Amino acid sequence: MEVRHYSIPNVQKYGGALVEASDSIDSSKIVVDELTLLVSKLNPRKATIIIGRPDARRLTLASGEFVAMEANGCHLDFALYFFLSAPARQELSARVQSATRSHQRCSPDDVSKISVCWPEPQEQADIAAFLDRETGRVDALVAKKERLIELLEEKRTALITRAVTRGLDPTVPMKDSGIDWLGQIPAHWDVLRNKNVLNEIDSRSRSGKEQLLSVSEYHGVRPRSEFVGSDEFLTRAESLVGYKLCQARDMAMNFMLAWKRGLGFSEYAGIVSPSYAVFRLALDDSGYRYFHYLFRSTQSISEFRRHSYGIVDSRLRLYPDRFRDLCCAVPRVSEQRAIASFLDRETGKLDALVERVQNAIALLKEYRTALISAAVTGQIDVRGEAA
Repeated sequence: MEVRHYSIPNVQKYGGALVEASDSIDSSKIVVDELTLLVSKLNPRKATIIIGRPDARRLTLASGEFVAMEANGCHLDFALYFFLSAPARQELSARVQSATRSHQRCSPDDVSKISVCWPEPQEQADIAAFLDRETGRVDALVAKKERLIELLEEKRTALITRAVTRGLDPTVPMKDSGIDWLGQIPAHWDVLRNKNVLNEIDSRSRSGKEQLLSVSEYHGVRPRSEFVGSDEFLTRAESLVGYKLCQARDMAMNFMLAWKRGLGFSEYAGIVSPSYAVFRLALDDSGYRYFHYLFRSTQSISEFRRHSYGIVDSRLRLYPDRFRDLCCAVPRVSEQRAIASFLDRETGKLDALVERVQNAIALLKEYRTALISAAVTGQIDVRGEAA
């Protein structure tokens, strides 16, 4: 049987309920058989709050992590905005009971008995109507900017793909690489197996005090700044003995996350988890940034995924022997450096633009929260503006 399911991940990611098979839902649930305000008691700072709506065609359920409240002499839309306001979120955050930041939880009483200054019913309706209109405008602007980021990311991907498979000169003769995913490549480029491009290195730390590095699917290899130079890092040094040494220009790779860009050439020397593989270029390493872009390109990642094994995505693994046998396109060293310089410069421009758009989105969301807070606490009079 299929049900509509308001789970916290569904609301956070999709903004509502998803239709799911009932046998896939195994945690405690709340039946939503009338309009119900659902306020997450988990991580109140994230303000996972929505009005649950029953479905005439199928059973509607909500996660037991929500506190379900029905209207009792109040306007439910006004109540929704109240719990989305900064004062309500701050008050609930002050009452969390869990010590861990990722699993802070309020008690149901803290949520349902929070103090509210309720205006008259008509004013509640006016405030809700005003906020529906104004937050709708903000949300539309945010959606446009998020779409712009998607387009910029698509442009970035296409730029990298073309450069690492076609080079920078569109007039050079091309040849068939003999590799389906590579297709046509410049005639003067070589096609080599990864095992002829990279040597695996297995040197281990004896002190555990080197800079701790981690693999990020977004940026490649970066220092674990939350530990480096901190007391916690120093107390952990003994447990890091035996971690793998990684030099600048080495590639660290997590075979469990290779299909999600869990690899990259490091700009830093340090140590990485023993679960990572560390590779060093067997060729001139001055063009290492070319291989950083190549191995993290969309085509390479698709190939890593195709050769990975696992029952579900979260357990996919690219085995080392498979990786070593895969092929890649190798231009001359001077061309590697030129391609890398071009991509550093052009992707840098796109990344800066994405960052500006992300900052604009953050400001719009701050404005949205401030507007809601001001309206539900009576700091602005919207009675003449709701129509």
